Amino acid sequence: MADASAPPRLPEKLRQIVRGCDIAARRYGSSAPGVLLHLARLYLRQRIGPRDALRMGLADPATSPEALSGCVSKARLVSLQRRVNPDDLFWLTGDKAMFNSRCLQVGLPVARTLAVFDPTTGPAAGGNVVSSRTAWEEFFSTQLPREFIIKPARSGFGEQVHFFERTADRFQNSEGTYSAANLYDLLASDVRHKQFVIQERLESHPELVRLSGTPFLQTVRMTTFVDDKGRAEVLYVNFKIITGTNVIDNFRHGKTGNLVSNIAIDTGVLGAAMTIAPDGVGVVRVDAHPATNVQIAGFQLPFWGEAVALARSAAELFLPLRTLGWDVALTPTGPVIVEANHLWDPLPMLLVGPQAPGVTRHGMHVMLDRLHGSA
Repeated sequence: MADASAPPRLPEKLRQIVRGCDIAARRYGSSAPGVLLHLARLYLRQRIGPRDALRMGLADPATSPEALSGCVSKARLVSLQRRVNPDDLFWLTGDKAMFNSRCLQVGLPVARTLAVFDPTTGPAAGGNVVSSRTAWEEFFSTQLPREFIIKPARSGFGEQVHFFERTADRFQNSEGTYSAANLYDLLASDVRHKQFVIQERLESHPELVRLSGTPFLQTVRMTTFVDDKGRAEVLYVNFKIITGTNVIDNFRHGKTGNLVSNIAIDTGVLGAAMTIAPDGVGVVRVDAHPATNVQIAGFQLPFWGEAVALARSAAELFLPLRTLGWDVALTPTGPVIVEANHLWDPLPMLLVGPQAPGVTRHGMHVMLDRLHGSA
């Protein structure tokens, strides 16, 4: 039986903030109450949440008002995006099956869709309607290639993206080995997602494999804005770099251990990479990839001119959505669109002002100016 005299347990998010304040106080030579008061003021003035502020390295009470004035809250960015992107057009990018279909209709290169799994409606798979469990198992057994990707049709942050390899009649991912029947049950029993997209696996360009030592896909985030005359600009770009045993490049607020590097838009050259400190407080600069020791700053991305042209062309073809965050794969044969986000969720260190490593005026703040001028 619980001790009635014990103090109530704090909610997890609040515990994280309290722990972060203790760490920040030791790091910055302050006190935990002083850090907490500073975070409260930052939230009241600029709507930057305390957990984002801790991750971004903004928790030092001695940070100057001038430096803080250049910071941008996620809430402000999302609000501006919603003013130029109609919410009722979410499906254009939010539904991966519909997004891929639209890309094909307008001639944009995307990963080939092998099937859209939905046991309740029986959508087309490989040109044929598959509407029963037996038919799906037969499709899995005979039509899927040696390597493929399965992901929910509506999800974000790399949630439940699975890379599969098949050997004869078995399918293997990082979690186990499945028969066709097991694979059907895995998808059909998901309580959160009712529809899945099954796609070909795209290959990374050999130069990206050399950089990170992994064959898994690493994408460029290309954020675009279309002006009142229908002309698209690429205003902010970054590259997500896989580390460790990860098979996807998602950052997830630093929890995956992956890295992110800002890119010079005009050249496609990487800056030093960044990640969140292991203790969750502040941004850490990473100069060389931890597995390959290849220098990240100065690394030239392949097919850069083609990638920028593709993002601009795609942005103009997806009007009336005027700002989108495109995830573009750089493959051995050129850039390919993986997906787009109509509410592009900036990484924590990308919300901050020019005082942060790699963040310049020509980037997030130019995007902010465009959004604010059109809102």
